[in-house]
Formats: sequence, C-alpha cells, structure tokens
Amino acid sequence: MNKKIKIALTTILLLATVITLVVWFTRVPDFSTLSPAEITVIALPSPPEIFNILNPEDIEKVMTLLNDATYKKTIIPADKGWEISLSYPGTDIQLLDQYITVNGKTFLATVNISNQVKTLLTELGYLNH
Repeated sequence: MNKKIKIALTTILLLATVITLVVWFTRVPDFSTLSPAEITVIALPSPPEIFNILNPEDIEKVMTLLNDATYKKTIIPADKGWEISLSYPGTDIQLLDQYITVNGKTFLATVNISNQVKTLLTELGYLNH
C-alpha cells in the first residue's frame, strides 16, 4: 500500500473510534421501548418496602416519569447506594437523588429523579413513607 492509502485508513479508523466513544458516552437510557407487565420495587430506608406494580396505568406513569427526565452519562457512580430499586425482565434500575443506574450504567438526571419516583409511588398508594 502506498503512504496515502495508509494515512486514509488510519484516519478512518481513528474517526470511527472517536464516533463510537462519543455515542457510548452520550447515549442515555430509553424506557419507552418496553412496557413491562410488572415492575418490582424495593424502597429504602428502614423499614424497606417491597412490592410489585401490576396495574398497567401505574406502570405507564412510572415509565413516563422515567422517560420525561433528561439524562447525561456520567462515569462517577452514585457512591451512597440507592433509595429506590425498580426491576423488570431485562432491566434493573437503581435511583439515588439525581443518579440513575440502569443495568450497571450510571446517568445523571437534571432533576432529583429518586424523589420524583418516590412522590409518584406515594401518590399512587404504593409507598407509605
């Protein structure tokens, strides 16, 4: 290969790597692709509350709340654990203040997503605290 072709291939490879990294770091969770039939919730602190959300309208409200928030990827995980855990087939979500961890990837919401979910679950009659 001549020198120009090597430079062109190197440039293309470098550009593809940069694009892949940008997409990976800026990709945010999308909860709209799946409407689960059931969501299992664990709410802390003591005493922990564990319950299942089975009502389709309530599930839709939770999913809409999660979808309506704005997120950005962060490499700094929430270091205090979590307050709310939501799970349904293929997805595990932990919430703490503005942090949301989805299947091990942590994002930062522009709002206190944990408090918003707790407020919604209280309004729907699932939480007592």
